[in-house]
Amino acid sequence: MSGARYGIAILAFVLVGCSDFAPFETMTPNLGPGAQRREPAQQTITAAGANPANAPVSVCYSRLAATPAQVTAVAAEECGKGEAPELVDQGVDLMACPVLIPTRATFRCIAH
Repeated sequence: MSGARYGIAILAFVLVGCSDFAPFETMTPNLGPGAQRREPAQQTITAAGANPANAPVSVCYSRLAATPAQVTAVAAEECGKGEAPELVDQGVDLMACPVLIPTRATFRCIAH
């Protein structure tokens, strides 16, 4: 391998090594079945009720770096006390999540 290739490989490893793969909350897309736009974001919040906290919660995560319990814990923090997250959708979403953490899980918060 030439020196340039080694340099590129080292740079790639440094960038990946510096990345944080911990799950984090992201925007919840307003897409219905078949990825068709369902409604604007404000209507989603309004449909969730008077309390915007009842809106769905989405979490980006890497299947290689996070356990289901870690992902659910992030969603539970966003749901708040007295509510538990329930998984409603999951899949690769490069519009809402970065390339190295491509999976988005969407939860709804339900009362205990």
